[in-house]
Amino acid sequence: MKPQEFIETLFPAAQTLQRNTGLFSSLTIAQAILETGWGEYIPADRDTGHSSNNLFGIKGQGPAGSVVCWTEEENPDGSRIRTLAKFRAYNSFGECLQDRYEVLMQPRYDRVREASTPEAAAGMLYICGYATDSEYTQKLIQLMHDWDLKQYDKLPVIPNDPFQGIPEWAMAPVKWAAAKGLIKDPAGSEDFYRFITVLWNYNKMKG
Repeated sequence: MKPQEFIETLFPAAQTLQRNTGLFSSLTIAQAILETGWGEYIPADRDTGHSSNNLFGIKGQGPAGSVVCWTEEENPDGSRIRTLAKFRAYNSFGECLQDRYEVLMQPRYDRVREASTPEAAAGMLYICGYATDSEYTQKLIQLMHDWDLKQYDKLPVIPNDPFQGIPEWAMAPVKWAAAKGLIKDPAGSEDFYRFITVLWNYNKMKG
């Protein structure tokens, strides 16, 4: 698959995810590019060759089971080792994107979700422990710039969408508050959105 074809395959699902969660489409696409080498290195089981549809290198057991394959990790001293790892498997790319969101909902990734720019979110991914590659942030940012991925952060206008214009970092908390009946009108000031975000985080901590 050519680079632009790979981007065009992913961006509709990435924008849907952004509209529902606030996660930047540019970061989602850049991560998928970096983790899979433009789709060329999606984890596949070393014995069966079965593809995982795993675009983000998420390890563990997925909705479609898992695959075992070789991967390269970076040690704290900068050295690299090759090791076997179990990666989550999915039935589709869309299912993978949704699961990535569920992973990033963990409290350890709060700073990723709350970042005000895709570049800042990329930096928080590494700081919060998503990847071991010390150059992970710079690689993501370079992909965003080289391929103009930030254009996909500008979501198409949906007529009468009550959530139009809400800051990306506040999108998931505001939608949660609306679904819970805590607010009737999602429009508000930045202080309002920050208050809703505090409630959202408190609710997650309570479990």
